[in-house]
Amino acid sequence: NYSTHVFSREAIRIIRDYSSTHKEQEQQQEEPLFLYLAYQACHHPDQVPESYSHRYQHHPHWSDLRKTYAGMLTAGDEGIKNVTNTLKEMGLWDDTLVVF
Repeated sequence: NYSTHVFSREAIRIIRDYSSTHKEQEQQQEEPLFLYLAYQACHHPDQVPESYSHRYQHHPHWSDLRKTYAGMLTAGDEGIKNVTNTLKEMGLWDDTLVVF
């Protein structure tokens, strides 16, 4: 399991659990959700599932390291997209502050 995927799944689980137990706006105001999500992507060790680095094989002048790094960025972007979509799906997006 790639850590970016693991962290994203856990963040999504936490958001869904929070949303299911804090359905009313008043409950959310009394007990707001704080979620700190720090991806390790784009840090050493330079590893990414092949499905991500393979997307950049059409760049013949890129080194394998650059392709891996681009794949790591893509995995991180995908994780952020999935978490953002979950916040929107759960109706929490309008009251969410994201610091990146």
